[in-house]
Amino acid sequence: MTQQLIPSETRAHLLEFVEDGKIPVEHQEQAVVAAGVRPNSGTWFLFLDKLLLILGGLALSFALLFFIAYNWQELGRFAKFAIVEVAVIIGTLVFVRRSSKDLMARIALLGASISLGVLMALYGQTYQTGADPWELFFNWALLITPWAVVGRFSVLWMFWLGLLNVSLILYHHTFGRFFWVMGREHELLWMLFAFNLCAWVAWELLRNRFRWLNDDWSVRIIATASGACITWLSVDAILRPYGLSGFWVWMIWCVGILYLYQFVKRDLFILAGACLSTIVVVMSFLIEEVMKFDSAGSFLFISLAMIAMGGGSAMWLRSLHVRWLNEE
Repeated sequence: MTQQLIPSETRAHLLEFVEDGKIPVEHQEQAVVAAGVRPNSGTWFLFLDKLLLILGGLALSFALLFFIAYNWQELGRFAKFAIVEVAVIIGTLVFVRRSSKDLMARIALLGASISLGVLMALYGQTYQTGADPWELFFNWALLITPWAVVGRFSVLWMFWLGLLNVSLILYHHTFGRFFWVMGREHELLWMLFAFNLCAWVAWELLRNRFRWLNDDWSVRIIATASGACITWLSVDAILRPYGLSGFWVWMIWCVGILYLYQFVKRDLFILAGACLSTIVVVMSFLIEEVMKFDSAGSFLFISLAMIAMGGGSAMWLRSLHVRWLNEE
């Protein structure tokens, strides 16, 4: 029998009761199982079933790519196209014949989307179209957009965002700049930060309206990509001063994160990411300034500062989590 899913807040409360000794010892094992901390066999079976389905679908899609590449000389032109086109058609038909809410149907559509990219790469390689690499990924994302809309699958949308990120990187590597005058070294980071920030905001605004977008992991991946870019820009502004725009934008980003995900929508993972970003920026500033003295005390000070900031962040996040539990 499959274990009933219990909200994370309820599980946290049950664990607090166990840790505080409010539940008798003889009933603690039942409480832990009921809280979902120790899943039963039914829960493990459901997890493994979904995991193997996802991995199997992805393995088949990428196996198609490697099969074509390995047998490039042995297969004729039309045989290559036929194999890839059949894979795209099968994935699409599986999605059409099954319910759009079925995980297998969504995995099939994801596989068809990957196979479509293989088909585009095969076409470009066979007929030597001379297209730039960024065009492949951009047109790939453009062509699977209707499938992403119809599929209502957050993984497919994350794949779509990944393709656009890759196309932006390759576009910059091809032409060296985008649409405004800015240092080439930092323009790509600014573009990636702006793009992922817009995707982050849009996802947060739409996730309450569309249940299939209400996945914490997807928002956290986008937030990590956006945060990594602006943190890099801020550190670069400290170590190699070219202007403080990156630092000030990072400050605004950090304050916004700390406010929104502490008081509006609670998320410890994103707050922890903001703490990590703050530690990286502050440590970069300390290294730049303190290491000028070139003494053993400088290394000791930096080490103590790192320990203090890491420990302080952990204590703050834990106290915040406890406070949230008490407010539930």
